[in-house]
Amino acid sequence: MVGGLSAGKMPAVRKWAQGFLAMAAFAMVLSAGTFLAPVAARAAERSDRQVFAGDVAPPFVAQELAGQEFSLRAALRDFRQADVVAGDGTGPGGAVVMVFFTMWSQESVALLAPLQQLGERWESLGVRQVFVGVAHEAEALGDFVDANIASGVVLPDPFSVLARRYGATHFPDAFVISGDGRVAVGHSGAAGLVAAIQGGLREVFGERAAAIKDIAASSLGLSGNQAKDSAADTRLRFGRAPSAEDAAKRWRPLAIYLSSKTRARVEMEQNKSYAAFEKSVLAGEFDLFNAGPLQCNQARDLYEPVVTIEREGQTSYLGMMFVSRRSVVKDIKGLRGKTIGMVSPASTSGGLYPHKLLLDAGLRPLRDVHIKWMGSHEKVAIAVKRGWVHAGACFEDCRDLVWRDRSDKVRQTRVLDYTVSIPSEMIMMRRDLPEATRAALRKALLEARSRPELLMQISQSEPPITSLHTAKTADLDSIAAVVKQVKTGKRK
Repeated sequence: MVGGLSAGKMPAVRKWAQGFLAMAAFAMVLSAGTFLAPVAARAAERSDRQVFAGDVAPPFVAQELAGQEFSLRAALRDFRQADVVAGDGTGPGGAVVMVFFTMWSQESVALLAPLQQLGERWESLGVRQVFVGVAHEAEALGDFVDANIASGVVLPDPFSVLARRYGATHFPDAFVISGDGRVAVGHSGAAGLVAAIQGGLREVFGERAAAIKDIAASSLGLSGNQAKDSAADTRLRFGRAPSAEDAAKRWRPLAIYLSSKTRARVEMEQNKSYAAFEKSVLAGEFDLFNAGPLQCNQARDLYEPVVTIEREGQTSYLGMMFVSRRSVVKDIKGLRGKTIGMVSPASTSGGLYPHKLLLDAGLRPLRDVHIKWMGSHEKVAIAVKRGWVHAGACFEDCRDLVWRDRSDKVRQTRVLDYTVSIPSEMIMMRRDLPEATRAALRKALLEARSRPELLMQISQSEPPITSLHTAKTADLDSIAAVVKQVKTGKRK
């Protein structure tokens, strides 16, 4: 153990743990190989799906567009009380068909008529159809529903709560829920959706479904190939810096909101590392991305700033360097010869500005101190907590990602110093996107600041986003000055 750093013991422990886990995994494969196959198949089906065939359907209570309350559990209970049984006589029959749609999706709209026709054919067997309008307020749905949905339950889902619980992001999405509360089938996208629902219902009702006539694919308003081509033409990739393992997942409500406003399918993506993210950004792989100002500055020729993120009322933030409360280090100069955990060379508050902090204190990175790149702000905090590094550098306050209790955080850690003010993160978009698309994105993002419930949703486990502001390329000039200082290795 050197200077209280316990990382020296970690390799041996890791090797033993990895060996043990490998043996355990091998034993599981030998004893349950046939069980693991469907799990792998489900994982390959779609990574963002929350429930699969055979899973218990997440229960919910929501207000219908007509004002009544709809409960999934109550609907299933009605099947049991009506003594409806499954086709094989083994349990409760009946079924709920949930269809997640958005008004912006032409595929969703085109399938509403055949889906209602399907519902009418199966109604005699106790089938109830529930249409969930994702990211739509009840008021916005009114005229649309009057024109397009004549039967079935309509549930506004303005905050995308139901969509997130079921993992519905590829609209239209549909789930057939059997009378015992389990998912019989789940399907994403217009291509093959009606056939998948009909197949799921036949599975639920067995022989009792023999008299029900299927809806022919030729009668649908949008063919499978048309659905795929249309979806591909409108797909926008929205990348997010991997500040945490679920950074992109947290922003899915924003992607759904942008989709509803731009009539494009906006999909969140996240690379496994900052290096991979930086490579994707500079290669122009994303249509939009959210990151700290360093990466925004690096990509300013290919992308243009759209909005600056305001968190807790501030359009700038700080980086920090902290140590364990037990550490003998009292200031930045005291880190000479020590190991500092940082996020990535591509991170603004976890890389660039901590380097400036060291230079201003008279320390030369890589010569006077050792830098250990951890890959995320959360992992920096973990490394300090577990004693793998002497100090950690990250955004203020990445410790909250690991110490959930403020009193524990203060008792166990101490801040050595803070960086100078850092311009806030931004959302950038490609300069070569069609002008109509760029205008729609800019308008939608600026309008999002009037949706506090949306900002609250995408702020989970992060400092609260309180507004969005118009951004300009000139806003990145201060970052360029710090980059120049760090490259030259000079003090302020």
